[in-house]
Amino acid sequence: MKAEIERSREVLFAGRIFQVEKKLVEIESGAIQERELVYHNGGSCVLAINDDQKICLVKQYRIAVEDFLYELPAGKLEAGEDPEDCARRELLEECGWETDDLRFLAKVHPTPGYCSEPINIYWTRTVREATQKLDDGEFLEVLQLPFAEAVDMALEGKITDSKTLVGILKAAALLAQETKVAHGTKE
Repeated sequence: MKAEIERSREVLFAGRIFQVEKKLVEIESGAIQERELVYHNGGSCVLAINDDQKICLVKQYRIAVEDFLYELPAGKLEAGEDPEDCARRELLEECGWETDDLRFLAKVHPTPGYCSEPINIYWTRTVREATQKLDDGEFLEVLQLPFAEAVDMALEGKITDSKTLVGILKAAALLAQETKVAHGTKE
């Protein structure tokens, strides 16, 4: 299998968050095909578990899908911003929690067929209360749910946001492994 070879590129739209391009590419057979692509700098999100084993989720209306979604606190990377700093910023802005102990959990590309956006997912089990600092124009409901309930919501299809699903389910798997190790049952 060979990578596609770019033969031409046309910028259709350049906004402050993303850029849309049309590319002509040569595929393995030698044929030329058109691709419509979105380029995005990406973002970060964080799954934070407090001392009561609750996580912070936000519920907000997403016009693109015309529905309310449950999501981990997340945001786009500012120019030159470190992904971990972005995760910390969003945790404070949206949930009013702070942490000094972020751990990398995963990197996902939610829609790689047409969009370059990477999302860095972090997690922490060490948080402290602070003052929520929502951005202007940001309207969301903050939920603190038992982690087990969030896992159930993910498994039941109540959570459809991909970064949130990956974060919750990967954290659940890692916590299950820790439990097995602690009890000496890991094979």
